[in-house]
Amino acid sequence: MGEARSDRSAGMSVEAQRWWDDQSAIDLYCADRSDTFAGRWREAGDTSEVLAFTNDPGQHISNLAALLNDATNVTVVQLPTSYRSLLEARDAIPGILGTTDGLASWGPDVKANCVIVTALPGHVEEIRTKLTGSYPDIVVVEGQRPMPT
Repeated sequence: MGEARSDRSAGMSVEAQRWWDDQSAIDLYCADRSDTFAGRWREAGDTSEVLAFTNDPGQHISNLAALLNDATNVTVVQLPTSYRSLLEARDAIPGILGTTDGLASWGPDVKANCVIVTALPGHVEEIRTKLTGSYPDIVVVEGQRPMPT
């Protein structure tokens, strides 16, 4: 990516601009691979970027090393389910259940590589049965604790 661009914001250091450019490059790289991209998160006190793909981590590390100013703080891991598939499962949940009644929340957990569904008390088993029939490997149904009265 070379030196910082001349359109660098006033007051932004060259190092900060290089970091910003790398984040933009990572965004584009992941977006261009939506069929295999499985997630992204930060670790090590927010200093390390972890990218997950459903295929060959070594190839992604090589590709990223060629794109980034500093690829030393980027780790690539392999997970079985793409982020796109997690979003599709999340979006399908109301249709599978026929309602959102009994749901407290639902959405992807990229580090766990699944969709977490939190069901209200009294609905857990019914929701678990319906959803694991459609998505046995990527939907986890948890119960929400009842509110104290």
